[in-house]
Amino acid sequence: MIKNIVLDMGNVLIRFDPELFLSRYVLTEEQRKMLLEQVFRSVEWVMLDRGTLDEAGAEQRILPCLPEPLHAVAQDLIEAWDEPLIPVRGMLELVRQLKQQGYQLYLLSNAAARQPLYWARTEASRLMDGALISAQVGLLKPDPRIYQTFLQRFALCAEECVFIDDTPINVEAAQQEGMAGILFRQDPEQLRQTVLQFLPRSHMVKISDEELAFLTGCQDIQQALPRLFVGNVQLVVYTCGSNGAYAFTRSAQAFAPCTPVKAVDTTGAGDAFIGSFLWQMARDGVDAAALPKLRKTQLEQYL
Repeated sequence: MIKNIVLDMGNVLIRFDPELFLSRYVLTEEQRKMLLEQVFRSVEWVMLDRGTLDEAGAEQRILPCLPEPLHAVAQDLIEAWDEPLIPVRGMLELVRQLKQQGYQLYLLSNAAARQPLYWARTEASRLMDGALISAQVGLLKPDPRIYQTFLQRFALCAEECVFIDDTPINVEAAQQEGMAGILFRQDPEQLRQTVLQFLPRSHMVKISDEELAFLTGCQDIQQALPRLFVGNVQLVVYTCGSNGAYAFTRSAQAFAPCTPVKAVDTTGAGDAFIGSFLWQMARDGVDAAALPKLRKTQLEQYL
């Protein structure tokens, strides 16, 4: 069951386009090519991302390779390429939808040590449950060790993660470590459809009334059920806030009303609910093969 969405940063959540950055300055074509090669395509840029060099050290090595009139521009590119930050179109909306669906969101990116300074200015940063940056651990994607370190740091199971990156070799490396992988092609709607393709791999789907339209395009659960019972899915749990909760198999359904309470803080309420549901199934020895055999009375008890 997919629980975690792991995202790259550059050209997935925010634009990283050296040509765009260079267009902010008045440069000849020769100067533009020189800066592109000596700054963004340099060994020093890789060392920044690995964390073995800081900006001052990079400038000490890069500036002597450039004509003096380009030194100020090179320094600006090294120290402030992120002014301003430009989000990738449509991705913030998609990430918000994924968060509302209950997925845990993580960032795994090749970036220099100063990344937290500009990342904190993005709205996407406030939706993340965790982040690991290459310079923090001295490892770069697609090194297998950075994926292993990421999974260990956040105590995640690879089989419960989808990794999204715009670089094929990084996606392939994540797949080698057991994660599902999606190559992002600058199309948020295509990415949304790809994420939904993982639904048939689940045996059980928990969905809220807020998530129903995003996943199925339907507002009514009865109309949506044929779109949810796909592939391996044998059990759908549908929560409706104060209006109670439903559980459906392909042959049975149950409903439990919500006990009236004065809500003070609902953080973690959904996790607690599904945790209790799963614990009861585990207590009764209900595995994936037994899901289709669940009776209405059992479903009511679990709800």
